Amino acid sequence: MESSLIDINNLSYKNVFQNLSFSIKRGKVYLILGDNGSGKTTLLYLIQGLYRPDIGEIFYCEEAYDYRNRWLSYLRGKVGLLFQNPDYQVIGLTVKDDLGLGLKVNGVDRKKIDEYVDLVLNNYNIFHLKDKRTDLLSFGEKKKVSLAAISLLNPDLSLLDEPYAGLDKSGRQFVDDFIKISKQNDKTVVITSHEPGEFLYYVDEIYFIKDRSLNKIDTLNEDFIPVYMKNILLLSKYGYLDKPLPEDILKDLKK
Repeated sequence: MESSLIDINNLSYKNVFQNLSFSIKRGKVYLILGDNGSGKTTLLYLIQGLYRPDIGEIFYCEEAYDYRNRWLSYLRGKVGLLFQNPDYQVIGLTVKDDLGLGLKVNGVDRKKIDEYVDLVLNNYNIFHLKDKRTDLLSFGEKKKVSLAAISLLNPDLSLLDEPYAGLDKSGRQFVDDFIKISKQNDKTVVITSHEPGEFLYYVDEIYFIKDRSLNKIDTLNEDFIPVYMKNILLLSKYGYLDKPLPEDILKDLKK
């Protein structure tokens, strides 16, 4: 039986969610779709404890959130969050300083921190950024550093908010590699996006936010799915995200 990392029970928050119940299972990759302003980012902030629900409860490994600082620090060692804007996340003077901050807070000694930082920089092919000042990083480089920092903490769950936003092809490949590696290591990933891409190959379950609730997409014919999302899902279904489309697929997309 699959074990739950996160259980959300009858949650209501402002005018965004109403009586929301949802479980996140260990080792799965979830994709949350939705229009701008539908609540995708809010959902991630609720899961990470940045927001507190008005009604209902959230559980991590069957333990209810209690929102005290010490407990939230513990939670954030288990649940990593990639902000859509990496400027909110990269705060160290240099890349090596930034990557070491989380380990330093967790009491890891300096020598081990240096070893772990070098390892993750090598694993993600960004060792050349090690001594670069973070204020000189490009937007894409900051996002890569933020993902590497999450990987370094080895959380049970990674929450990725619009991870493709502002990235070129190499940056998107970096995101895809992070998701692929996480899944291979039996880690859980929740992605919010209005622009699904290659990571669809690793997704286990897809949901769409509508009417203040999460709706699981089990078929490609749900009336509430916007046309462009239907088209993207069709591309995924037929395996043609990065290949020329034959005529029969094109006909399906035009329906």
